[in-house]
Amino acid sequence: MRILLLSIFILFSMSLNLAGQEDSIQLSLLTYSPSPEVSGAFGHSTIRVQNFTRKSDILFSYGIYDFDEPNFVWKFLRGKLEYQIGKESTSRTLRYYQRQGNKRIIEQQLLLTQDENRKIVKFLNKNYLPENRRYLYDFFFDNCATRVRDILENELEGTFKYKEDLSSSKSLRKLLDTNIASRPWTDFGMDLLIGIPSDKMATYQEQMFLPEFLSKNLNDGASLIRNGKETPLFAAPQTLVDGEYYLNQPNLFRPFNVFGLICILLLILTVIFRKGTSLISIDLIFFFLLGLIGLILIFMWLGTDHSATKWNLNILWANPLYLLFLNGLRKKKHTAMKWTYGMALMTSIVILMTWGNFPQEFHIGIIPLILMLMVRSGAVLFKVFTKKV
Repeated sequence: MRILLLSIFILFSMSLNLAGQEDSIQLSLLTYSPSPEVSGAFGHSTIRVQNFTRKSDILFSYGIYDFDEPNFVWKFLRGKLEYQIGKESTSRTLRYYQRQGNKRIIEQQLLLTQDENRKIVKFLNKNYLPENRRYLYDFFFDNCATRVRDILENELEGTFKYKEDLSSSKSLRKLLDTNIASRPWTDFGMDLLIGIPSDKMATYQEQMFLPEFLSKNLNDGASLIRNGKETPLFAAPQTLVDGEYYLNQPNLFRPFNVFGLICILLLILTVIFRKGTSLISIDLIFFFLLGLIGLILIFMWLGTDHSATKWNLNILWANPLYLLFLNGLRKKKHTAMKWTYGMALMTSIVILMTWGNFPQEFHIGIIPLILMLMVRSGAVLFKVFTKKV
């Protein structure tokens, strides 16, 4: 009985001491390198909170989503899926990635005062409340990395300063390429879906939508000014998980190469069957696919909340209007053929002649597709106007 009472007394005394003692906290930025799977292609950023007083060590991670969310896929496609902030054990997370071995995790401790640390932790805990933790995700402007940047800019005492003359020479689209160069089909798909908003030159702050740029830019170009004194944000980085850093590898199975081979084959077939109409069945499939892509682009432009998929000029060559003339093409009606092949020929010529001068950058992989349109359209229109078909 005495032992029990003594234990209760000790625990009660310890709780009183903790209650009267301010937490001693260390905050860090953890940057996860890109990994081979597509979901990890751009890396990740989390905030580590070490509370030495309470002997806790947790990670706050933005960009978490629930696969059990009703209508998950539909909400995701429309840009209406709510993401949220999550909490996880640091030790458990590090052990997991150490076992995986395909990701490197770098820690950069923040050089902040205890008051600043506590203020940020208070913000994170409030943000983690069930009524606050959900938010609408935006790939470029509101993701796991930009949330960390915004917290530091908004919650730190003093003046947050970026070095001058730190201008960007890359667009948001080009910055994406740094992570998916070895995924040529993913790169092609993303370039196909994102429009003019992605071609603006990224400011120094906007570059930080990528975790590695968040880490680098805050370390190299940002500082705090307190009482007229400029101080850096981070201590020297240290590696917590030294996994295999995923590097972009050469890949010959690229859209340009694949479509280029198909274009050459189609050119040969056009020459072989120049006196007949045997290839119109192939054209029907081609125009159907282009029209279907065009419908998808219209949906992503007008039917979703994704800011990056608006004003997509790929619709010039992937034209949904082709779908209106498929039946006429199947029946080889001259009016349908003139409209379909005429549109294809004109847009192809315009795109190739003004390549590089559009406000949107096109993926190089569409050049063989444009050439296919030109070859087939020119050949068929010649037959139509010379009454050979």
